[in-house]
Amino acid sequence: MIRYLENATDITTEQLHGFFVGWRNTRSPEEHLALLRGSDHVVLAVDDSSGRVVGFITALFVGILRMRADENEECEMTHKQRLEILLRAGYFAAFWIVVPYLEHIVRQGC
Repeated sequence: MIRYLENATDITTEQLHGFFVGWRNTRSPEEHLALLRGSDHVVLAVDDSSGRVVGFITALFVGILRMRADENEECEMTHKQRLEILLRAGYFAAFWIVVPYLEHIVRQGC
């Protein structure tokens, strides 16, 4: 079962192995955790059976909304399962990140 969290408060570096595989400038689990905790908003997909983070979406507000999504390449999942996790995380991100951002824009009259 996958559960979705909207913060990285209780996440540890041990739960973050398997991301940024094959990247030229890879991030350590410690750097990844700092990135998650430093984001304006985050949605994490956590596998309850292993406790590992299997996907995430981060958002930064820098005058515009900038979002990034990724999945854990080391987890034994099919492509369909990976896509489902990101789509569901995106669904939660829409309500936890995008909707409040749009409401903020409307209040500002932009």
